[in-house]
Amino acid sequence: MRKYLSAEDPTPWRGRFVINRWANLPTMFDGNSEDGFRSACRMADRPVRGRWHACLVGRAGCVVAFSVLWVLVATCSMAFADSFQKRFFEANKHYTRGEYAKAASQYEALIRSGIRGGHIYYNLGNAYFKLGQKGKAIVNYLRAQKEMPQDGDVFTNLNFVTSLLEEAQVAETGPWYERVFLVARRSFSAGTWFILSLVFFFLICTLSGYCIFKPNLKNAGFVVGAVLSILWIGCLGFHLSSVVEARDSKLSVIIEPKADVRYSPSYSGAVAFELSEGMKVMALKKEGDWVQIRLAKDKSGWVPATSIEKV
Repeated sequence: MRKYLSAEDPTPWRGRFVINRWANLPTMFDGNSEDGFRSACRMADRPVRGRWHACLVGRAGCVVAFSVLWVLVATCSMAFADSFQKRFFEANKHYTRGEYAKAASQYEALIRSGIRGGHIYYNLGNAYFKLGQKGKAIVNYLRAQKEMPQDGDVFTNLNFVTSLLEEAQVAETGPWYERVFLVARRSFSAGTWFILSLVFFFLICTLSGYCIFKPNLKNAGFVVGAVLSILWIGCLGFHLSSVVEARDSKLSVIIEPKADVRYSPSYSGAVAFELSEGMKVMALKKEGDWVQIRLAKDKSGWVPATSIEKV
Protein backbone atom coordinates (compact mmCIF):
# COMPACT_ATOMS: atom_id res chain seq x y z
CA MET A 1 0.00 0.00 0.00
CA ARG A 2 1.36 3.42 -0.91
CA LYS A 3 1.87 5.83 1.98
CA TYR A 4 2.02 9.61 1.90
CA LEU A 5 4.05 11.73 4.23
CA SER A 6 1.50 14.56 4.34
CA ALA A 7 -1.83 15.55 2.90
CA GLU A 8 -0.31 18.62 1.28
CA ASP A 9 2.33 16.72 -0.70
CA PRO A 10 0.90 13.44 -2.05
CA THR A 11 4.26 12.32 -3.42
CA PRO A 12 4.46 8.55 -2.91
CA TRP A 13 6.78 7.52 -0.14
CA ARG A 14 7.63 3.95 0.51
CA GLY A 15 7.17 3.50 4.21
CA ARG A 16 8.25 -0.15 4.15
CA PHE A 17 9.41 -0.91 7.63
CA VAL A 18 11.87 -3.73 7.99
CA ILE A 19 10.83 -5.97 10.88
CA ASN A 20 12.30 -9.39 10.26
CA ARG A 21 15.46 -8.65 8.26
CA TRP A 22 18.76 -7.29 9.32
CA ALA A 23 22.39 -7.35 8.20
CA ASN A 24 25.72 -8.12 9.80
CA LEU A 25 24.20 -10.86 12.00
CA PRO A 26 26.94 -13.29 13.19
CA THR A 27 26.97 -16.73 11.61
CA MET A 28 24.64 -19.13 13.37
CA PHE A 29 26.17 -22.49 14.19
CA ASP A 30 24.05 -25.52 14.88
CA GLY A 31 26.60 -27.07 17.27
CA ASN A 32 26.56 -30.48 15.58
CA SER A 33 29.93 -32.19 15.33
CA GLU A 34 31.51 -35.63 15.49
CA ASP A 35 31.93 -37.12 18.95
CA GLY A 36 35.41 -38.02 20.13
CA PHE A 37 36.27 -41.66 19.41
CA ARG A 38 37.79 -44.17 21.88
CA SER A 39 40.95 -46.17 21.29
CA ALA A 40 41.21 -49.81 22.39
CA CYS A 41 45.03 -49.74 22.47
CA ARG A 42 46.82 -49.75 25.79
CA MET A 43 50.22 -48.35 26.74
CA ALA A 44 51.34 -51.73 28.08
CA ASP A 45 51.03 -53.42 24.69
CA ARG A 46 53.74 -53.74 22.09
CA PRO A 47 55.61 -50.62 20.94
CA VAL A 48 53.70 -50.51 17.64
CA ARG A 49 50.39 -50.43 19.49
CA GLY A 50 51.80 -47.82 21.83
CA ARG A 51 52.54 -45.50 18.90
CA TRP A 52 49.05 -46.12 17.51
CA HIS A 53 47.60 -45.41 20.94
CA ALA A 54 49.44 -42.08 21.18
CA CYS A 55 48.30 -41.16 17.67
CA LEU A 56 44.68 -42.04 18.35
CA VAL A 57 44.65 -40.30 21.73
CA GLY A 58 46.11 -37.18 20.11
CA ARG A 59 43.50 -37.22 17.35
CA ALA A 60 40.69 -37.90 19.82
CA GLY A 61 41.86 -34.97 21.95
CA CYS A 62 41.87 -32.67 18.93
CA VAL A 63 38.35 -33.78 17.96
CA VAL A 64 37.06 -33.28 21.50
CA ALA A 65 38.73 -29.87 21.82
CA PHE A 66 37.39 -28.79 18.43
CA SER A 67 33.90 -30.04 19.36
CA VAL A 68 33.95 -28.12 22.65
CA LEU A 69 35.18 -24.98 20.89
CA TRP A 70 32.48 -25.37 18.24
CA VAL A 71 29.76 -25.69 20.88
CA LEU A 72 31.07 -22.63 22.77
CA VAL A 73 31.17 -20.53 19.61
CA ALA A 74 27.68 -21.72 18.65
CA THR A 75 26.32 -20.92 22.09
CA CYS A 76 27.88 -17.44 22.16
CA SER A 77 26.68 -16.71 18.62
CA MET A 78 23.11 -17.76 19.37
CA ALA A 79 23.08 -15.77 22.62
CA PHE A 80 24.39 -12.71 20.78
CA ALA A 81 21.83 -13.18 18.00
CA ASP A 82 18.99 -13.53 20.50
CA SER A 83 20.07 -10.36 22.27
CA PHE A 84 20.25 -8.51 18.95
CA GLN A 85 16.81 -9.75 17.87
CA LYS A 86 15.27 -8.63 21.13
CA ARG A 87 16.74 -5.12 20.91
CA PHE A 88 15.93 -4.82 17.21
CA PHE A 89 12.29 -5.86 17.69
CA GLU A 90 11.93 -3.50 20.66
CA ALA A 91 13.05 -0.61 18.48
CA ASN A 92 10.61 -1.71 15.77
CA LYS A 93 7.76 -1.77 18.30
CA HIS A 94 8.51 1.80 19.33
CA TYR A 95 8.43 2.83 15.67
CA THR A 96 5.08 1.16 14.96
CA ARG A 97 3.61 2.85 18.06
CA GLY A 98 4.73 6.25 16.79
CA GLU A 99 7.43 6.60 19.45
CA TYR A 100 10.01 7.70 16.91
CA ALA A 101 12.44 9.27 19.39
CA LYS A 102 12.69 6.04 21.39
CA ALA A 103 13.03 3.99 18.20
CA ALA A 104 15.84 6.22 16.92
CA SER A 105 17.60 6.01 20.28
CA GLN A 106 17.51 2.21 20.26
CA TYR A 107 18.70 1.97 16.65
CA GLU A 108 21.58 4.30 17.52
CA ALA A 109 22.42 2.10 20.52
CA LEU A 110 22.57 -0.95 18.25
CA ILE A 111 24.94 0.85 15.89
CA ARG A 112 27.15 2.03 18.75
CA SER A 113 27.41 -1.57 19.99
CA GLY A 114 28.95 -2.54 16.64
CA ILE A 115 25.86 -3.92 14.89
CA ARG A 116 25.53 -2.24 11.53
CA GLY A 117 23.43 -3.07 8.51
CA GLY A 118 21.42 -1.57 5.71
CA HIS A 119 18.06 -2.35 7.28
CA ILE A 120 19.01 -0.74 10.59
CA TYR A 121 20.16 2.41 8.80
CA TYR A 122 16.98 2.39 6.69
CA ASN A 123 14.71 2.16 9.74
CA LEU A 124 16.76 4.83 11.52
CA GLY A 125 16.42 7.13 8.51
CA ASN A 126 12.65 6.65 8.56
CA ALA A 127 12.53 7.43 12.29
CA TYR A 128 14.54 10.64 11.88
CA PHE A 129 12.33 11.73 8.99
CA LYS A 130 9.26 11.24 11.15
CA LEU A 131 10.98 13.43 13.76
CA GLY A 132 11.46 16.16 11.15
CA GLN A 133 15.26 15.81 11.05
CA LYS A 134 15.84 15.63 7.31
CA GLY A 135 19.62 15.94 7.60
CA LYS A 136 20.04 12.88 9.81
CA ALA A 137 17.48 11.01 7.70
CA ILE A 138 19.58 11.63 4.58
CA VAL A 139 22.76 10.55 6.41
CA ASN A 140 21.26 7.19 7.30
CA TYR A 141 19.63 6.66 3.91
CA LEU A 142 23.07 7.19 2.34
CA ARG A 143 24.57 4.67 4.76
CA ALA A 144 21.82 2.20 3.94
CA GLN A 145 22.43 2.77 0.24
CA LYS A 146 26.07 1.73 0.68
CA GLU A 147 24.97 -1.54 2.25
CA MET A 148 22.01 -2.14 -0.09
CA PRO A 149 22.72 -0.29 -3.35
CA GLN A 150 19.96 -2.14 -5.22
CA ASP A 151 17.19 -1.54 -2.67
CA GLY A 152 14.43 0.47 -4.36
CA ASP A 153 12.83 1.71 -1.15
CA VAL A 154 16.07 3.29 0.08
CA PHE A 155 16.49 5.01 -3.28
CA THR A 156 12.87 6.25 -3.28
CA ASN A 157 12.93 7.64 0.27
CA LEU A 158 16.32 9.28 -0.24
CA ASN A 159 15.13 11.04 -3.40
CA PHE A 160 11.89 12.09 -1.73
CA VAL A 161 13.58 13.65 1.30
CA THR A 162 16.17 15.32 -0.95
CA SER A 163 13.33 16.89 -2.97
CA LEU A 164 12.06 18.58 0.21
CA LEU A 165 15.31 20.47 0.82
CA GLU A 166 15.32 24.25 0.61
CA GLU A 167 18.36 24.28 -1.70
CA ALA A 168 19.12 22.15 -4.73
CA GLN A 169 22.02 19.77 -4.23
CA VAL A 170 25.09 20.45 -6.35
CA ALA A 171 25.63 17.52 -8.72
CA GLU A 172 28.88 15.57 -8.67
CA THR A 173 31.39 16.72 -11.24
CA GLY A 174 34.40 14.99 -12.71
CA PRO A 175 35.70 13.23 -15.82
CA TRP A 176 33.22 10.97 -17.59
CA TYR A 177 35.31 7.85 -16.98
CA GLU A 178 35.37 8.60 -13.23
CA ARG A 179 31.59 8.92 -13.17
CA VAL A 180 31.20 5.64 -15.09
CA PHE A 181 33.54 3.93 -12.63
CA LEU A 182 31.55 5.21 -9.64
CA VAL A 183 28.23 4.13 -11.13
CA ALA A 184 29.59 0.64 -11.86
CA ARG A 185 31.18 0.27 -8.44
CA ARG A 186 28.10 1.47 -6.55
CA SER A 187 25.87 -1.03 -8.33
CA PHE A 188 26.84 -3.59 -5.66
CA SER A 189 28.05 -3.42 -2.08
CA ALA A 190 31.63 -4.16 -1.05
CA GLY A 191 30.59 -7.57 0.30
CA THR A 192 28.90 -8.53 -2.95
CA TRP A 193 31.97 -7.57 -4.98
CA PHE A 194 34.11 -9.71 -2.67
CA ILE A 195 31.83 -12.74 -3.11
CA LEU A 196 31.89 -12.29 -6.90
CA SER A 197 35.69 -12.14 -6.84
CA LEU A 198 35.79 -15.42 -4.89
CA VAL A 199 33.43 -17.05 -7.41
CA PHE A 200 35.58 -16.01 -10.37
CA PHE A 201 38.75 -17.12 -8.57
CA PHE A 202 37.21 -20.53 -7.92
CA LEU A 203 36.23 -20.81 -11.60
CA ILE A 204 39.78 -19.91 -12.65
CA CYS A 205 41.24 -22.60 -10.37
CA THR A 206 38.71 -25.17 -11.60
CA LEU A 207 39.42 -24.33 -15.24
CA SER A 208 43.17 -24.58 -14.66
CA GLY A 209 42.84 -28.02 -13.11
CA TYR A 210 40.54 -29.18 -15.89
CA CYS A 211 42.97 -28.04 -18.60
CA ILE A 212 45.78 -30.00 -16.95
CA PHE A 213 43.88 -33.24 -17.48
CA LYS A 214 42.52 -32.17 -20.89
CA PRO A 215 45.50 -30.82 -22.87
CA ASN A 216 43.46 -30.55 -26.06
CA LEU A 217 41.38 -27.77 -24.44
CA LYS A 218 44.31 -25.55 -23.56
CA ASN A 219 43.67 -22.99 -26.31
CA ALA A 220 40.01 -22.53 -25.48
CA GLY A 221 40.81 -22.70 -21.77
CA PHE A 222 43.36 -19.91 -22.18
CA VAL A 223 40.76 -17.59 -23.72
CA VAL A 224 38.12 -18.39 -21.11
CA GLY A 225 40.71 -18.11 -18.35
CA ALA A 226 41.79 -14.68 -19.59
CA VAL A 227 38.18 -13.45 -19.51
CA LEU A 228 37.63 -14.88 -16.04
CA SER A 229 40.88 -13.30 -14.84
CA ILE A 230 39.77 -9.88 -16.09
CA LEU A 231 36.42 -10.26 -14.31
CA TRP A 232 38.16 -11.45 -11.14
CA ILE A 233 40.55 -8.50 -11.13
CA GLY A 234 37.68 -6.08 -11.82
CA CYS A 235 35.51 -7.42 -8.98
CA LEU A 236 38.44 -7.44 -6.58
CA GLY A 237 39.32 -3.88 -7.61
CA PHE A 238 35.74 -2.69 -7.04
CA HIS A 239 35.74 -4.40 -3.61
CA LEU A 240 39.01 -2.77 -2.53
CA SER A 241 37.87 0.61 -3.87
CA SER A 242 34.60 0.34 -1.89
CA VAL A 243 36.48 -0.58 1.28
CA VAL A 244 38.89 2.34 0.89
CA GLU A 245 36.03 4.75 0.20
CA ALA A 246 34.14 3.57 3.30
CA ARG A 247 37.27 3.98 5.41
CA ASP A 248 38.38 7.34 4.04
CA SER A 249 35.02 8.79 3.07
CA LYS A 250 34.78 12.58 3.39
CA LEU A 251 31.12 12.83 2.42
CA SER A 252 29.12 14.60 5.13
CA VAL A 253 25.67 16.14 5.50
CA ILE A 254 24.52 19.34 7.17
CA ILE A 255 22.30 18.28 10.10
CA GLU A 256 21.39 21.70 11.53
CA PRO A 257 18.54 23.81 10.10
CA LYS A 258 21.04 26.51 9.07
CA ALA A 259 24.84 26.48 8.99
CA ASP A 260 26.94 29.61 8.46
CA VAL A 261 30.05 28.80 6.43
CA ARG A 262 32.87 31.13 7.49
CA TYR A 263 36.19 32.08 5.96
CA SER A 264 38.10 31.14 9.13
CA PRO A 265 37.58 28.55 11.92
CA SER A 266 36.13 31.08 14.35
CA TYR A 267 32.82 32.76 15.08
CA SER A 268 34.58 36.05 14.49
CA GLY A 269 35.30 35.07 10.89
CA ALA A 270 33.18 36.58 8.15
CA VAL A 271 30.33 34.48 6.78
CA ALA A 272 31.05 33.28 3.25
CA PHE A 273 27.69 31.68 2.55
CA GLU A 274 24.92 29.74 4.25
CA LEU A 275 23.85 26.11 3.89
CA SER A 276 20.55 24.55 4.85
CA GLU A 277 19.86 21.18 6.44
CA GLY A 278 20.40 18.10 4.29
CA MET A 279 23.05 19.55 1.93
CA LYS A 280 25.90 17.15 1.11
CA VAL A 281 29.43 18.49 1.51
CA MET A 282 32.99 17.15 1.59
CA ALA A 283 34.76 17.41 4.96
CA LEU A 284 38.39 18.29 4.21
CA LYS A 285 40.05 18.68 7.61
CA LYS A 286 39.28 19.38 11.24
CA GLU A 287 40.80 22.10 13.39
CA GLY A 288 39.59 22.12 16.98
CA ASP A 289 35.80 22.35 17.00
CA TRP A 290 35.67 23.43 13.36
CA VAL A 291 35.67 21.49 10.10
CA GLN A 292 36.67 22.79 6.70
CA ILE A 293 34.12 21.79 4.08
CA ARG A 294 33.83 22.08 0.32
CA LEU A 295 30.56 22.34 -1.55
CA ALA A 296 32.03 22.89 -5.00
CA LYS A 297 35.45 23.67 -6.44
CA ASP A 298 34.98 27.38 -5.80
CA LYS A 299 32.91 27.21 -2.59
CA SER A 300 34.56 26.19 0.67
CA GLY A 301 34.79 27.38 4.25
CA TRP A 302 34.56 26.43 7.92
CA VAL A 303 31.58 25.25 9.97
CA PRO A 304 31.24 24.01 13.57
CA ALA A 305 31.84 20.27 13.83
CA THR A 306 28.38 19.84 15.35
CA SER A 307 26.78 21.18 12.17
CA ILE A 308 27.68 18.17 10.02
CA GLU A 309 27.65 14.39 10.30
CA LYS A 310 29.92 12.07 8.35
CA VAL A 311 28.30 9.45 6.15
